[in-house]
Amino acid sequence: MMRQQDDGPILEAENLNGVEAQAVGNNNINSNGTTSFFNTLLNGVNALSGIGILSIPYALSTGGLLSLVMLFFIAGCAFYTGLLIQRSMHG
Repeated sequence: MMRQQDDGPILEAENLNGVEAQAVGNNNINSNGTTSFFNTLLNGVNALSGIGILSIPYALSTGGLLSLVMLFFIAGCAFYTGLLIQRSMHG
C-alpha cells in the first residue's frame, strides 16, 4: 500500500525511538553565529581532505598507472607554480 503524500514538513515534532525530531524548514535554522573563524577554517580543511582521501583511490583504480603518473606530474607543476609565485612576491 502506498503512502499518501502530504504537504507538511519533512519531519514533524514527534518522538522517534526516544529521539526528538524537529520540523525542517527555513524558520527553524539556528544561526547564533557562535563559531570562530578558526573552527570554520578547520571544518573547511576537513571537508576538502575527506573528499581527496575518498576520491583519489577510486580515480587511481579506474585510471591505472597512467593516472598515478599524471597525479604526480600535476602535483609537481602546482608546486613549481607556487615557487614561482613566491619568488615574484619576494622580489
